[in-house]
Amino acid sequence: MGDLEFYLLHKPQVKPLKLTWKRDQPSINKTLTKDLRSFLVLFAHGTWPEGIDDFTVVADGNGEEKCELGKLNPSRRALYYDLKDSCLGGDGDIRLMIKSSSRKVEDTLRETTAIRGIPNQRIRKMQETETASPNRSHRKVEKDKSLSLSSSKKRKKSNDDAATPETDLSSRGTSTSRRLRLSENLKKQDVSPGTKRSSPPKSVPVVVTSDDWPGQRWGHAMCATGPDTLILVGGQGANQVISKDALWELNSVDLSWKVPEVEHIPSRPDLRTGHTVAYDEILKLVYVFGGSKNVRWYNDLFVLDVTKNKWSLIETTGKAPTRAYHTSTLYRGELFVFGGIYPNPNLEPDSCSNDLYIFSSVNKSWYEPLVFGSKPKARSGHSATLLGDKLVIFGGWDAPVCFNDVHILDLGLMEFSSPDVSGAPPSPRSWHAACPLSDNRVLIHGGYNGYQALSDAFVFSLDSLSWQQVTLNGTGPLGVRAGHILCSVSDNPDDQESEKILMFGGGDNEDNFFNDLHRVTITES
Repeated sequence: MGDLEFYLLHKPQVKPLKLTWKRDQPSINKTLTKDLRSFLVLFAHGTWPEGIDDFTVVADGNGEEKCELGKLNPSRRALYYDLKDSCLGGDGDIRLMIKSSSRKVEDTLRETTAIRGIPNQRIRKMQETETASPNRSHRKVEKDKSLSLSSSKKRKKSNDDAATPETDLSSRGTSTSRRLRLSENLKKQDVSPGTKRSSPPKSVPVVVTSDDWPGQRWGHAMCATGPDTLILVGGQGANQVISKDALWELNSVDLSWKVPEVEHIPSRPDLRTGHTVAYDEILKLVYVFGGSKNVRWYNDLFVLDVTKNKWSLIETTGKAPTRAYHTSTLYRGELFVFGGIYPNPNLEPDSCSNDLYIFSSVNKSWYEPLVFGSKPKARSGHSATLLGDKLVIFGGWDAPVCFNDVHILDLGLMEFSSPDVSGAPPSPRSWHAACPLSDNRVLIHGGYNGYQALSDAFVFSLDSLSWQQVTLNGTGPLGVRAGHILCSVSDNPDDQESEKILMFGGGDNEDNFFNDLHRVTITES
């Protein structure tokens, strides 16, 4: 890594300005003309100079008022600032100053949050081995609670990408911890850079962890094993700690939790996050596949026999994909695994996938099917919801690009399609929650858009290929959240009246994690 340099992004799709810092130059000054007044993204790249604790970013407009925009330090290498919502009013030029820690700034407006990407899958100290993001937009990241925007290797960019490597506003990285997390300190409002922020939603109530209630977490997996029972597996909580209370059973009638007594000799799944679960109603088995923990990535396949309460590791043949933050769907005795993150060898950056793998429960083998149509772009953090014989894939990201596209995989024809849809779709997002509803519909809630967690909800109708925004009502305030779970359970899947929708866990993108449980109802907007 070379000497420290600063990069200033002031317009989407425009290459950042390079600002070089020299030790004998205590501050960097840059004048921005009035047409560059929407927002600022500033990030530092290179080796942090010895003896410098941080840099203070200060701006003044027309020489009348001085604002402190934020600080950059080794663990916070980027900041975003909304110029429209600041003391820098007016239409004149502004002067930006980047000053080393020896210079004290007296007039402060507010410290701007560092741009951090959620779903950092793996975290490593900046000084460690070269790292990069799973989408090949290679970034270095830090082992503490933040992500940086400093670039190491730069990925080859396809013509379809929505931003150049220099304009990444979020990052994911390769690291020793390989942990999924929500970025802290970003505001909760559903806004984009340059948009005036409104008041944040009310905070989400958090249930105190106890012996009869799961701990706070996100990145967990959950599925119904009957009309009254759901199984919760894994996840990760505060301080990037993998949840040790990894297996819970929920009674959907009285909303009570218990830890099932499960036999796990000779083996059971390691603690993990970014995995998936799927339930086989015929064999009464819960399949747990993939995920990651610290430096480990998994391609093992475990089953939990809910009749015998016993874990088993399936010995498989064929090439099992190593995946995390993918989707798994059980259909006619086969497990369909799509997308996700996979590690590359020799410390190369990990990558997003758009491959489809199938596990056959009959012959215990993995294979890649012949698929027709155009596959979705590589992604992770997406959702895949089964409606009949159609798999509805929505959203996800290959950082820095978030998606809000809809793809349908016909499991009978094994053909992808990208239909034209009507109605106002959800904004691009990943790490949202999704579940099937009656009448061939999918419910989408929350997620992360590369800047903050979201709180809105939408219903997609497969029959009409249309979106409708809706309002979710919980047993308490839902707030913003990502990395949570929605599950629908019903005695009769075709009876909307008997349908129960449950929401559990997640995080609010401010380093808060939840273990609240909601019985959710839908109100059409």
